[in-house]
Amino acid sequence: MVLVDRLGLSANKREGHDLAGPCIACQSSDAFRLHIDTGVAHCFSCNGKWSPFQVAETVLGNRELAKSLLVELGVFQSPAKGNGQTATPPSPPQDPIQVIARQKGISPESLQAFGAKALTPNTVRLPAFGPDGKQCTHFDLSVRGGKGKFASGKAAGLFFPHEAGTVRLPQTGETWHLVEGPKDAAALQGLGLLACGLNTCRLAAKFTRLFKGMDVILIPDRDAAGEEGAQHSAKVLRGMAQSTCVAVLPAEFKESGGEDVRDILRRPGGRELVLQAIADAQAEKDRAQISDGGEKRDVSGEVLMPEGDPLTLTVSPTFGRPQRLVVAKRGEIAHRDRINTDSAVSRNRLIKQLAAKLGIDVAVLGPLVDPQITSLADQADD
Repeated sequence: MVLVDRLGLSANKREGHDLAGPCIACQSSDAFRLHIDTGVAHCFSCNGKWSPFQVAETVLGNRELAKSLLVELGVFQSPAKGNGQTATPPSPPQDPIQVIARQKGISPESLQAFGAKALTPNTVRLPAFGPDGKQCTHFDLSVRGGKGKFASGKAAGLFFPHEAGTVRLPQTGETWHLVEGPKDAAALQGLGLLACGLNTCRLAAKFTRLFKGMDVILIPDRDAAGEEGAQHSAKVLRGMAQSTCVAVLPAEFKESGGEDVRDILRRPGGRELVLQAIADAQAEKDRAQISDGGEKRDVSGEVLMPEGDPLTLTVSPTFGRPQRLVVAKRGEIAHRDRINTDSAVSRNRLIKQLAAKLGIDVAVLGPLVDPQITSLADQADD
């Protein structure tokens, strides 16, 4: 988070949506928590609570310096002088879409792709859509932080991307990714995926008609509510969607406050981690569809290494898709990716990544692994 970096805080340990570290007020070494999106902080030891401004003021020990920092970060607007004139140097009006996108860990373009428009200098509004595909309500986000809120007294709605100013609803045969809220949906849109944001952690039955004939991938937060919500969503989609599967994000499961898509994307290599979770879910669904004695199955083979244990390769059928799952294991080391095994570029990319994990020269590994991948792929499809 920018505020943490600018203040030089040592809160570098992640706990769900919070950063943890030494308290800014008491002697505790690990009881301080600061929310990544909002900048709001608290301490379990001294029970202190701070707004982003109060965090800055406490650390800097100077109210004016704290104000200047938050103006610079776009949280505050530039103050006026006593004569009503703008303080020098003048600060341009903040773009709330830019500010909120930065706070939420997504790009402004992805937020705008979901119809976000600046309502005031401090508020952004997104449309939400009902079972008929028409806008039924709206959702407001503030630069002051918080999760956002729906319009009161109106029916709940889902968040969909827009194209040329018009809502982009699902079309038969497409693959859609369902997550909680517009922020994670916008993050997935930034990865080039079709994504819908739910109004809560579960899909209400009335919305299932929008996903008739779709391949649906549910990507819940890694906590009890998210897991339970995904199970409910899968049940109500059964018989309506063409297929449904659940992607498991690579994070520790928690009873509450589990990590979400944006949390994973913030990690080093986060993009690959999220895409891998989705690919694994698709592969698991494909295997389940043929588990009752279908003709196609995974095929495995061993590759002898110059030294040490052999490498085991497992290749899945394509199931009509251009890419297939390839899993490589050697001892405790495993690497998996969905690639087009007919493409030398895709195979070489996988081999380079695998060589780096195994600590083997790619020039040595390539001739051993490449022909085995193509051979197993042919066997899997026969």
